[in-house]
Amino acid sequence: MARVSWVIWAALLVLQNASHTWTSRARNSDKIRENAVASIASNGVWIVSLTLAINKTAEGTSIWIVGPFYVVFTVLGSVWMHWLLLRREHRSVAGRYVR
Repeated sequence: MARVSWVIWAALLVLQNASHTWTSRARNSDKIRENAVASIASNGVWIVSLTLAINKTAEGTSIWIVGPFYVVFTVLGSVWMHWLLLRREHRSVAGRYVR
């Protein structure tokens, strides 16, 4: 069960920063509804992820494990979402997929 919680947390961290990146890009557009949905996703995932981070440290996991784990998966989520959104934006402008 302990390994499953790390896998779940990793997925949540990816989603957390993916939705944060989505929020940031939506905020800089005229898409109010998209910004609202992205903000709800970002903040909703963040609170669950924060709870898991607190639980990991309360269980005695070193901050030297929790910290790098957090950074790696949040960066992964941010870069992944940025890539997806750039593809979508380019496709909408150029009418084709970016390879």
